[in-house]
Amino acid sequence: MKKNIKCNCKYCKTNSFTWKVNDNDLWIEIPKNGTTALKKTIFKKRSIVKSEEVKKYTHGILILRNPIDRFKSLLSHYFLKRRRWNRVLNIESWAKRYIGRNKYDNTNISNYVIDNWHNIEEIPVPHHWRTQSSFIPNDFLKLNLSVYDVSELSQEFNINKQNKSLSSEIILDNYCLEFIYEFYKDDFEIYEELVNSK
Repeated sequence: MKKNIKCNCKYCKTNSFTWKVNDNDLWIEIPKNGTTALKKTIFKKRSIVKSEEVKKYTHGILILRNPIDRFKSLLSHYFLKRRRWNRVLNIESWAKRYIGRNKYDNTNISNYVIDNWHNIEEIPVPHHWRTQSSFIPNDFLKLNLSVYDVSELSQEFNINKQNKSLSSEIILDNYCLEFIYEFYKDDFEIYEELVNSK
């Protein structure tokens, strides 16, 4: 199974996912982990930091999400709640090409996407589907960390998630769960180590 998802979108070509939010603090932007809400509120003023500069800082802020919940949220935003995304990214062209005329909904979209995983790099902005751990530079984990689950955003930062999806309606069968556990194995490990153990 292909683990590294390459993305040639404009954002990936010109940006880093590591942000300086003040003189001491860095924040890692991980798609589908409350980033829209954070960028519109407390991290409005930020600047890009290259991976090799991370060790110059003392503190890191990391928002993680249960990998199953994140995957369901991705499915919902790309395929079920797609009016906004389809208008901007043309998700429908990927769906027509790989799902064809098959009707998809919350009960089967996960199977269609996983069956076509070998084509995931062709979906618009495929970096969203990468593992959470792939966004985190090695030196970042050596900083003094404040780690939060995405569900803690409103309590810890007094903000509400902006892109609320229909992810709770996504149904995953055992085939899909096995795929998620295998592909996002590193994310389960880091989530357990940094979120569940605190």
